[in-house]
Amino acid sequence: MLSQIYSRKIIQHVAAGARNFYRNSYNSNQDATEVEIPVPWGKIAGKWWGPKDRQPILAFHGWQDNAATFDTLIPLLPKGTSVFAVDMPGHGYSSWSPAGIPYSLMNTVLLVRRIVKFYDWRKIKFMGHSMGSMVVFLYAAYFPQEIDFGIGIDLVKPPSIDVNKYSKVITQHAEEILRIEARKTDPPTYSDEEIMHKWIKGTNYSIDEAACRLLMKRGVKEVARDEFIFSKDPRLITYTSFDSGYTHDHILKLAERIICPYRLIKASDSPFYQDKELVLETVEKMSTNSSDFTYTVVPGKHHLHLTHPERVTEILNPFLEKHNN
Repeated sequence: MLSQIYSRKIIQHVAAGARNFYRNSYNSNQDATEVEIPVPWGKIAGKWWGPKDRQPILAFHGWQDNAATFDTLIPLLPKGTSVFAVDMPGHGYSSWSPAGIPYSLMNTVLLVRRIVKFYDWRKIKFMGHSMGSMVVFLYAAYFPQEIDFGIGIDLVKPPSIDVNKYSKVITQHAEEILRIEARKTDPPTYSDEEIMHKWIKGTNYSIDEAACRLLMKRGVKEVARDEFIFSKDPRLITYTSFDSGYTHDHILKLAERIICPYRLIKASDSPFYQDKELVLETVEKMSTNSSDFTYTVVPGKHHLHLTHPERVTEILNPFLEKHNN
């Protein structure tokens, strides 16, 4: 069956010789408005790009990133495109989850519903990178009639779990959360250069200095002269473990529920983070009922949408011109 996916050209390769994009001259706040939405535990912050008189594409970033992850991509989308890039809870300018409440994917799906209710949207247009792409998958599966289209960048789905391995992860992460909550010391501080290089290393070098500087605008706080801390919640280290107990059969059933137009983009130099065959089997299932589906392999690393956005918009722009009405 996987060979049929390839023969139907669901998986395509884009030439690596796309034009260079010079981020050094780019103003990441151009045409973007800071937005805050009240939630029971505080606020959700984000950047609203483009026209305010039309419903935006909702954009969710990856684990331990923030809304700035889309700063280089959005200006290259079709003229007039509106995008609301959100800082997920515990990231960027958004409030941390309340004390004693761990982060989870399903709580993030619930956050999507909160945003939908706040703006009184009937359906959403949804784009995500990495962990954000997992949320797009879940939302499209759980609310198939309430999404116009989905876009996932470099992750397809939540992990398909092995029960024995998952049990060990839960045990470890439960203790880790309690350890973090009990910690009384202040977070470590770094110089500007140190914290930048630590962030880059944490992405397995999938971002460069220019991209890191964009993320640092929302992800780092200066607490003294040339002393900086990460502003993200340290409990995020256990983000997906407390509700990602999906067996692969469950994942496949969810994939079959997705009916909206969907674009998946995979970075060629990024790992699958899960068993490759399970991921591609899920891709096949997603293609079954989606009204317009492609899975495209694009040259680049995990953050290719940030470091080489033109390679991503080559795929996205025709899709948006067709479906973002």
